[in-house]
Amino acid sequence: MRDPPSITRERHLHLLRSALLIASPTSFVVLEALEVGQAFQLGLPPAALGALIAGLLAFAAAVIRRSPFLGRCAASVAAFLLAAASAFVLTHAPTIVLAVLLLLAAGAAWLWYDELPLATAWDTDRLPSAAVGPDCCLALVAWYLVGPGEGATSAPARVAAVLAVGLCMLTGGTRIVAHWSPLPRLLAIALLGLPPVVSLGAVAAGSLPAGHGLDILGVGPALLLLWSWTQGRGQEPAWWGSILEHPARLLVVTFLTLSCLSAVLLSLPASSQGHAVSALDAAFTAVSAVCVTGLLVLDTPSTWSGFGQGVLLASFQLGGLGIMTFYAAAIPLLGRRLSLRHERALAGALSIDDRGHLFRTLGRVLAVTFGCELIGTLLLFAAFTLDGELRGEALWRAVFTSVSAFCNAGFALQSDSLVAYQKSPFVLHTVALLVVAGSLSPAAVVALPRLVSRRRRTLPLELKLIFTVTAALLLLGTLIILAFEWSGSLAHLGVVDRFHNAWLQSVGRTAGFNSVALKESHVATQTVMIFLMFIGGSPGSTAGGIKTTTFAALFLAVVAALQGRSEAVAFGRRLSHVSVYKAAAITTIGILAAFVVLVAILLTQPLPPQIAVFEVVSALGTVGFSLGGTELLDEIGKVLIILCMLAGRVGPLTLFVVLVERRYDSAWVYPHEELHVG
Repeated sequence: MRDPPSITRERHLHLLRSALLIASPTSFVVLEALEVGQAFQLGLPPAALGALIAGLLAFAAAVIRRSPFLGRCAASVAAFLLAAASAFVLTHAPTIVLAVLLLLAAGAAWLWYDELPLATAWDTDRLPSAAVGPDCCLALVAWYLVGPGEGATSAPARVAAVLAVGLCMLTGGTRIVAHWSPLPRLLAIALLGLPPVVSLGAVAAGSLPAGHGLDILGVGPALLLLWSWTQGRGQEPAWWGSILEHPARLLVVTFLTLSCLSAVLLSLPASSQGHAVSALDAAFTAVSAVCVTGLLVLDTPSTWSGFGQGVLLASFQLGGLGIMTFYAAAIPLLGRRLSLRHERALAGALSIDDRGHLFRTLGRVLAVTFGCELIGTLLLFAAFTLDGELRGEALWRAVFTSVSAFCNAGFALQSDSLVAYQKSPFVLHTVALLVVAGSLSPAAVVALPRLVSRRRRTLPLELKLIFTVTAALLLLGTLIILAFEWSGSLAHLGVVDRFHNAWLQSVGRTAGFNSVALKESHVATQTVMIFLMFIGGSPGSTAGGIKTTTFAALFLAVVAALQGRSEAVAFGRRLSHVSVYKAAAITTIGILAAFVVLVAILLTQPLPPQIAVFEVVSALGTVGFSLGGTELLDEIGKVLIILCMLAGRVGPLTLFVVLVERRYDSAWVYPHEELHVG
């Protein structure tokens, strides 16, 4: 039974009050980390600005339960001042600024909208320990900005960080031990309060550098946050149910969770070969792997150790198939059953119409995937062994390349992708066939035998369009690359090898594998590749882009309009207007997203327009081709491309789910009127 709205709202305001109280001293830390005094031009020193923001947040915490509107307004003014101060120093500390702005945006949404899932996620009656979450998150932000530093931050900022962490430990610990008996409760609170008090005295006295004392202090909020996530008392948290009930949220959360986990693992010293990897570079590589893109800021074979390469392999395997596929397939193996709600959510997220065939479809997806990857591994292992490589090295290279090719990830254990094998047709065509199989979708791969048999007439229209458009794009790409690059980037190869490499370049429009240097290709070839990358692979596949069926629907609609027909027709079947509308919506949103990101890239990065367009479309299409622009990106550019890769992988899936879920049937019939276009 759900609580009355008044009770839910009261709990929401209670959590907001606690979060604002913790955020008050955190403002000192943020302003100190941003070095506002160097760039903020209002004549207000950072300490005074921090005091003003802290005062507004403290005032908001004091009045928000009695006057929610006044408290929210005060907190909003403080957030605006902090965002303005951050904007002035965007070029000095872009990573921290973007993190602060994202945190402020999330906080503003939680501040003003009671209907968000977060508003009921921490129910202090059902789940007392989970109310620690907001406090711990803010305290960990403060600790990260100042604690792991080199001791260069000022004493006020370090004192503010200790206050934030200490308040988190005291308030969060008090909630956790609220149901304990009096004596253990007092002992626990004393133990939680002792480290902050000692650290505060030492830091205030200047005898303990921030980089040492706060490193230990930050363990407290982390442990409390972990405790809050594990103490469910046998009940499903409200936030988890709100995610599972919506396939679009489930898609986004699974990819974000997998990206964060992969980034943490790649940040470990064991993942790199003896040299430190920055958090941003690890995050960029992780998102590129999970989103099966293949854009790189670090050289894979020389940067990542065997463990790091294993993390990459697991990331693009899980990201290519979708972690939900493994989750749903593992449930029956563990002797459990999916609830009807979870089954409905998974079926919607995986684009399965008949829920009764959910596990059968998942089994077919896994069988096709692992079967193709196994065959590719055996073929590549034979090729690499015959090429003179040691068996152990050849086996690992074959497994990595096979999985990467089928998942259309574009990662390779060679610094130059497949350029070293440009005269090895067996390797090129094995990789190309794996890429094509991955870009078709398992359903299309299973239906391939029917395509060459008498049963091809029984194929659904979608599969016919997938096969036709894919074949046309592959053939068109091969012929164009041969024509434009015959005397260019392919000139140093023999006649037969030119055909082999042109074929691989055309296939690589969805995966990012290349056997000739893209930088040496003609501008016209690069422009054609932008068009092919934007289209991408097929629905249900590991490839990105707007999908071949979307392009087919728009193309057929254009043909119908030119012929004066009111409906698009293909293979003796009519396309519904709803399908054409959805295709137009997906394509339009894709073009707008590319335009917005392109403008941001051109404003912040010193890249030529042609290279910038190529990089943006490659990221949004989760392709991985690059003309060298990725290497030139600064921190802002890397963050923009990370957002592109996430949007390119999750965006089309989420948009498709949203379009499928929403049905609008109006009771009114409006008058018909023609519109002159063109």
